[in-house]
Amino acid sequence: MQTEATPQFEVVFKGESLEPIADVAPEGEVTFVLVNASEQPHDFALAKLDGEEEGWRAVARPSTESDTGIVALVPSILPGDSRVITRGMAVGRYALISNTPGATLGVSLFELHIQAADGK
Repeated sequence: MQTEATPQFEVVFKGESLEPIADVAPEGEVTFVLVNASEQPHDFALAKLDGEEEGWRAVARPSTESDTGIVALVPSILPGDSRVITRGMAVGRYALISNTPGATLGVSLFELHIQAADGK
């Protein structure tokens, strides 16, 4: 259940790009508002990055639940539609990924940093 203390992080699909409103969020429960402002359906993936792994890496295929580090998968967000998901987020680096099969797969990768509640 979302409370006033749960931060919201908006992710907007526009054409072939993702437009997050920020690149940092606090640890704990974070609500992701996924908005499809494009003319085609989009899939979304949220993956935890380990070590020095680049968030802007090439994506050869859509991510699946069995892939290492996958925190959330949201398929088929239709044009003009939105979805809301809430996840418990640990301190670290995450990649927000356009997980749509085809030409837009991985075109938009955005790195999100989850910081300790005290901002350190």
